[in-house]
Amino acid sequence: MRIKGVSGGVAPQMRGVQTVFVYDPADGKVVHVHHLVLLEGMEIPPATDQVEAALEAAHRVGHDRAKVAGLHVGALELNPYIVYSVDPKDNTLVEKDSGAS
Repeated sequence: MRIKGVSGGVAPQMRGVQTVFVYDPADGKVVHVHHLVLLEGMEIPPATDQVEAALEAAHRVGHDRAKVAGLHVGALELNPYIVYSVDPKDNTLVEKDSGAS
């Protein structure tokens, strides 16, 4: 799919999305979800750089960096009917059905 630009030009094709969950390590609650949209021709930044960018973005919207952590999950397609959290013991993503349909 090509995205038309405002000026009538053609924007680069989207290659995918990388996702980082910012969470409270005390209980695993996700407090911020950060996406990096990859366009044609872009190199994928290292996961550590993506986590750092996510933590900085979370800080800009009011989260204390000393009280959150980041989990890079890469190319995850989010499901709007799933509530996500992080298991702080093993730093893995946990999915729970939200009950909505």
